[in-house]
Amino acid sequence: MTRAVDVVVSGSAAPGLVAQLRDDLTLGVVVLDAVETAVFDGATDRWVVGELAARVLIDTAVEPGTRTGLLADDDVRAGMRPYLAGARHGFPNHFTVTDDDAARYVTQCLGALWRRGCTRIEVKPHVQAQYSRGVDRIRRKDRRTAKLADFEFTTSHDREEDDEDYRGPTVLIGADGTEIDVDVHLLALYQPVDNAVRWSGRIQPSAALADLHRGLNQPVHIRVGGRPAVPAVLVDNDPWGGSHITGAGQSPYPLPLLAELARLDG
Repeated sequence: MTRAVDVVVSGSAAPGLVAQLRDDLTLGVVVLDAVETAVFDGATDRWVVGELAARVLIDTAVEPGTRTGLLADDDVRAGMRPYLAGARHGFPNHFTVTDDDAARYVTQCLGALWRRGCTRIEVKPHVQAQYSRGVDRIRRKDRRTAKLADFEFTTSHDREEDDEDYRGPTVLIGADGTEIDVDVHLLALYQPVDNAVRWSGRIQPSAALADLHRGLNQPVHIRVGGRPAVPAVLVDNDPWGGSHITGAGQSPYPLPLLAELARLDG
């Protein structure tokens, strides 16, 4: 049985942070000497740490242990630089605080999270990508002041009503019939003028994907669940080893809008 708490702080390197969270935000904070393993539960927007279910997890060491977010940790560490106060896309409600400046900034972020009545704060993917490219380009720490607009504040209800996208497992089929299991994020849109569906998305990095994707604009097929495979094109690779994929004609996953139109026609 897990016990819900507001914040778990791993380590004692930032005592001022704990005081700010407790005194300024009146949050329930549990301080642990170390957290070896933590898993983010996307259904409840909480980090499961032993018998605790924390809304927010804060580490005070750069390499604290194993953290399992919404993306593979190895992939994210390999391609994404921690954004400003140690936040990374794919790891909601998680910060790494190693100095007083970061502590003050994280306190502001959490204050905004609680005031808005939201349950998740996460760096937007394009903000993370731009920041990572900037760090790689200039090879020095970016000191610019971040805006709260760089983060998404959501509840589980918000995400249920989000764009008609698909995130999850998919089978990618090469021209020679080779099939590999991949994780994707796809967005399909119905174009009423063309009376057709156009879709695009990103395939998460993996060794199997690297072996299959060998060239630009490479024809493939993609299959989601028990649906028929649909033709697609692997456009190119991104800097982190993922692949951009596009297609047109039939959506690879069910579109609620098309189902609604079919009911109206019937």
